[in-house]
Amino acid sequence: MQNEKSLEAWAFINHISLLLCYKIYNLLREKQLIAKYSVADFLDHLKYISKVKIDNQWNTSEITKSTKDLLADVDVHIT
Repeated sequence: MQNEKSLEAWAFINHISLLLCYKIYNLLREKQLIAKYSVADFLDHLKYISKVKIDNQWNTSEITKSTKDLLADVDVHIT
């Protein structure tokens, strides 16, 4: 790290990331999907979801069936 503020920012971002990973892990465990999906698998499914602007209106891009099924299984809604 170049300076102390950079180190503090890095530590804070890592702390927030770890909290989110455990939240996803607990969600998968609660829905009894932890044997089928890891946190990395869950994030891999979500990383391809994006918003596109068509005729000045933002729309969600196409989502694969497996991603739709996973989101339905964990009861997460992408709006």
